[in-house]
Amino acid sequence: MPAPAPFQDCESQFARFLQKAGAPGVWRDAWEELLFTIPARAASAAEWGTRESVGAAALLARGGAEGPALVLGSGLLGTAPARAALGGEVVAADDNAARVEFVNLRARANNLTIRGVQINADKPLPFADATFASAIVPDAPAGLPGIGVANALAEARRVLKPGGDLIFLASNRFGYKRFTGLHGRFEKPGIAGLARRIFIDPTGERTLRGWRGEISRAGFVIFNECAAYVSHLDYHYLASLDRKRFPKLEIGPKERANVMKWIGYRLGLFPWLAPSFAIAAAAADGASITQQKETWMQHIARAALEAAGADGTAARVDHLLATRGNAALLLVNGGARGVVARVPLCGKEDRLGRVHLQFSERLRARIGGFPAPRPFGECNIRGARVWVEERLPGWNAAQFTGDANGRERTYLQLSRLLAQLRIEDAVLDEPRIEELIHSRARLTASRVREAETANLILSVARAAGAALLGRRCPLVIAHGDLRAKHCLVGDAGEVTGLLDWGTAREPNLPLFDILHFIVHDRKQQFDATLDDAATSTLLDRSLHPREERAIVEYCNLLGIDDALRAACERLYPIEVATTAFLNWDYDRPNWVKMNFGTFLQKAIGRSWINNE
Repeated sequence: MPAPAPFQDCESQFARFLQKAGAPGVWRDAWEELLFTIPARAASAAEWGTRESVGAAALLARGGAEGPALVLGSGLLGTAPARAALGGEVVAADDNAARVEFVNLRARANNLTIRGVQINADKPLPFADATFASAIVPDAPAGLPGIGVANALAEARRVLKPGGDLIFLASNRFGYKRFTGLHGRFEKPGIAGLARRIFIDPTGERTLRGWRGEISRAGFVIFNECAAYVSHLDYHYLASLDRKRFPKLEIGPKERANVMKWIGYRLGLFPWLAPSFAIAAAAADGASITQQKETWMQHIARAALEAAGADGTAARVDHLLATRGNAALLLVNGGARGVVARVPLCGKEDRLGRVHLQFSERLRARIGGFPAPRPFGECNIRGARVWVEERLPGWNAAQFTGDANGRERTYLQLSRLLAQLRIEDAVLDEPRIEELIHSRARLTASRVREAETANLILSVARAAGAALLGRRCPLVIAHGDLRAKHCLVGDAGEVTGLLDWGTAREPNLPLFDILHFIVHDRKQQFDATLDDAATSTLLDRSLHPREERAIVEYCNLLGIDDALRAACERLYPIEVATTAFLNWDYDRPNWVKMNFGTFLQKAIGRSWINNE
């Protein structure tokens, strides 16, 4: 079934939000209040859909931001803001007046060049012929219930300039997974469910062949077909459905262990079974397609290689990734040199990209051989801001979760690398305790709506501050968000790269990064909640020997005793929340309580420092 409309049963709350958000400077407060007051499922769907509906598929178009772009579908989705971040004027067309008002309020609040326009499902689009250089349909068929797919495509063809491009994202009727509307949650219909969908599905979803027919009948010529994997509303990769073309799906050790998925991919079944598609087509006849300029993706890849001093003509995009934070990552192969081109699709990602390159450069200069990527700087490529850096070798460490021998090697190497981030030894006097503990606890508590959770945060901070006052402590540069996806490893688990330093901060108490890596490893390996993984690892002491060895190695290298270790472990939720609240563009409802409610209760309910 299609993803649920997040405000379907919350119309009155949404209407009040629109009234409040119309006042200058209150968008963030009004949005956070809305997410807190509506039911949790609706809030999660709204938070994800409006923020994370990725715009990386726009890079499949040719020509870049050479004229205005049309986004046709639900104005709640984050596609229009993502497309606006790439440059040029964007028009978001929706048949719902409240969603159009949302589009325009969000655009004003975030200084985006987006104009929301209400359309009538029974009438042509209110735009002249040949108005737009490109058009994006981000959610077919669910996002076009009024206007209908065939009519939307015909109108998109009419309002596109000759040679203009259509980017069409749609569900696959034969898809083996179904997005639920909540991040990371997918339904697998099973054999019976899949059969019902194939033979009696009433939603208007089509197979790849069916979507090809719809697009071709509207007068478009298709020039690229990708799987938006896992779903067009929550995807991590855009991978060519033709296994001989690029970009490809990254099939690493973890995917290869999934025998059915691996066999299906190798047999070329992705065009049949992929959950969703991203189809690029041109408003032009077939003969002119081969004469058209390169895609935006290809142009960025070539320019990124040239920024690194390499030959851009050899550029090939091996993988096109879409991050949770809403950035597009192009992993470019240039023969002798590979680069990563990071394209921020929101203001937050632009800030994080800038900090990442600054810290990467600093760490490489400060610590010889430190495996941060070499930065090549910032480019403006056809209106899009692009951050370029060296492409390091290795697999994403998430591919090796559960590999005992490889993970032990990764843990120990991480401990030694992170110990090199020591910047000073300091006595934790009252100003330092205030800076490193209490100010962060107050920040976290101020973003929490439940008084009980806020009090627990402050209590943990008071206990830790009292235990550490007057003690000597190593202070470090903290990565802030070191998880498996931010670590590259070789086939034997050796660390080849530490990525994404956009959340880095200094000075910081020690130990946080290695704890964060281990806790998230537990979370991923056992499909646990963050609260359960952190509680079992750091409070219930259910550490595996290889995890304990890594922490002990780090503590020995920095001279951290048991009392300092215990305090840092109890402060873990505050450190995680500090990363979040310093870098998010708005707060998530009940986030601290959902992720650390049990941990905080147990942490303060025990005698945990100096046998208190």
